[in-house]
Amino acid sequence: MKYSLKDIPERARVVACVGFFDGVHLGHQELFRVARMRAEACGGVTVVVTFEPHPLALVSKNSAAAPEGSEKTADRGGPEGSLNLLTPLEEKARIIKSFGIEYLYVIPFTRELMRTEPREFVRLFLHEQLGASIVVVGFNFTFGFRATGKAQHLMDFGREMGFEAIVVPPVIRRGEVVSSTAVRQALAGGDVEKAAEFLGRPYSVEGVVVRGDGRGRALGFPTANIEVHPQKLLPAPGVYACRVYPASQSSFDSSERDDLPAEHVITGRSAVANIGTCPTFGERTVHLEVHIPAWSGNLYGEELRVEFSRRLRGERKFASARQLREQIARDISDVIESRG
Repeated sequence: MKYSLKDIPERARVVACVGFFDGVHLGHQELFRVARMRAEACGGVTVVVTFEPHPLALVSKNSAAAPEGSEKTADRGGPEGSLNLLTPLEEKARIIKSFGIEYLYVIPFTRELMRTEPREFVRLFLHEQLGASIVVVGFNFTFGFRATGKAQHLMDFGREMGFEAIVVPPVIRRGEVVSSTAVRQALAGGDVEKAAEFLGRPYSVEGVVVRGDGRGRALGFPTANIEVHPQKLLPAPGVYACRVYPASQSSFDSSERDDLPAEHVITGRSAVANIGTCPTFGERTVHLEVHIPAWSGNLYGEELRVEFSRRLRGERKFASARQLREQIARDISDVIESRG
């Protein structure tokens, strides 16, 4: 995938797909499918247009302004209007690329952009800079100052400026519109299974393994403490069944590490993840740690990906370390017996 408009072949017909695309969920994927189909039909190229940083970096929670290409105003962050993201930019770009998108155009979200009127936004970015022949957006697409531009306005501007605007209807699952907000709400309730259904893949978190306080090892269950991207949204505190992979398969891919015994191969291992503050020991900082049954080795400095399968239980404070140890053993047995 290429990131510069200069890489687009001269005179190529550009099919642009516009939005913030946090999560890259099934609704977003439908936009990509439509855009790719139209690009193939006209011999053109597909360009996804998105924004960075997250608009909440500039727009206050109570502001009437909304980002160009955003979903509904309520869909502009994590719980309580936080800056937590389902997919920080690097992760989002990687997922978008996996859907066969050729180009990604990242527009810096600035105060100047925030004040741009809808028609001017379309003229500057979609018409003049991108030269779009077709623009594909979602049914609830808004753009321009105070989110006053709607899908119908985009269609009107397209007729004026010479491009076709396609508005894609919502994707429905469980009788509900698939949206970034719905995914965030599912994760806020610990419902990683619903989140996976709406995303079309398990919700995952990546990070580097760092040294912790060694408490898990002292309890008999060593854990990998994972340092997560500061803007990445974590599921609700609790204990989860998960699968663990190296973020880059090169480090622990069994096909490349035939010299290692099975207990040292981490690719696709069932594991137990804990998200929380360890209330039994009076900690306050939320962290993610993962125990991988029947595995041994040194993971410090390695980058892992944790894919959440289901929630086992909520976070709770135990009366003693012994009770905590017994519960952890039950959690691990649950995961092993059900294979995640």
